[in-house]
Amino acid sequence: MKRLFFGLTAILSIGLFGCGSTPSGDKGPQPAEIDDGKVKYLKFSDHCWASGASRDISGEVNIMSMYQGVPVTQVHDFFGCNKITSVNIPDTVTTIESNAFQCCSSLAGIRFGIGVKDIGHYAFSQTGFAEITIPDTVTYMGMDVFSSCESLKSIHISKNVETLSDVLNGASAVVELTVPYIGGSKTSDPFLAKMFGYSYDWQNASAPKSLKKITVLESCQTIGENACKGCASLTTIELPSTITSLGKKCFYDCTGLSEIKFAGTKSDWQSITLGEEWNTNILATTVVCSDGTVTF
Repeated sequence: MKRLFFGLTAILSIGLFGCGSTPSGDKGPQPAEIDDGKVKYLKFSDHCWASGASRDISGEVNIMSMYQGVPVTQVHDFFGCNKITSVNIPDTVTTIESNAFQCCSSLAGIRFGIGVKDIGHYAFSQTGFAEITIPDTVTYMGMDVFSSCESLKSIHISKNVETLSDVLNGASAVVELTVPYIGGSKTSDPFLAKMFGYSYDWQNASAPKSLKKITVLESCQTIGENACKGCASLTTIELPSTITSLGKKCFYDCTGLSEIKFAGTKSDWQSITLGEEWNTNILATTVVCSDGTVTF
């Protein structure tokens, strides 16, 4: 599956040097550019790309689903359009490319079409979202998708996303987090901090001090060892009925954790494998299940 559009050099240069830089690199075939007066399009024989706009574009942006008889399948290069406030992505689009809306600092609203599957690196970095929901059609999110989104307080991420490594790097104001699992991916790096960009010391780092609530979606089976260790700001964790094990010290030193909710029954909870010190130094002494409360 095609994941990225810009080369690695372009991704790193934009990510490292921020909104003062502009995307560069090999953009592949270059057909004639078409401008509908607001959004620019690149037309190929059987598809079309929404390929940016003038930097003074403002307000709501509606990307066409069809342009001159072919579907619009990718979105590119709205980098630095800092007067955009919202964008509507049509159902024909499958990919929002790397850096697509990076540095669109006023962008606070988006409607995803039902066809979006891939969101590239830095796609919404340094935007103005306060809350956002990534739909279940999305299976891939690149690194730093929401990096340095300092207004972002609530995010709900698709249950089907394969990796969450560094997606919230520098998103320092997140209060509520809804995720398919806790960690960099379903199978590795099972640490909350890995999602927030602690790439070099993520086993000893934690999440932003703003984080209060984590909801883990159905299908997750394991909370890994040390997953949320030391996240003192966390007050509430909601676990799905599919959980079968809680790793060693997974909530160790979450000193503010006062509420644990479990979507399964009391009997289901009793069958969960609990790692050593999974609940050491937390406030909660009970788990609220679907049919009552269990004391531990």
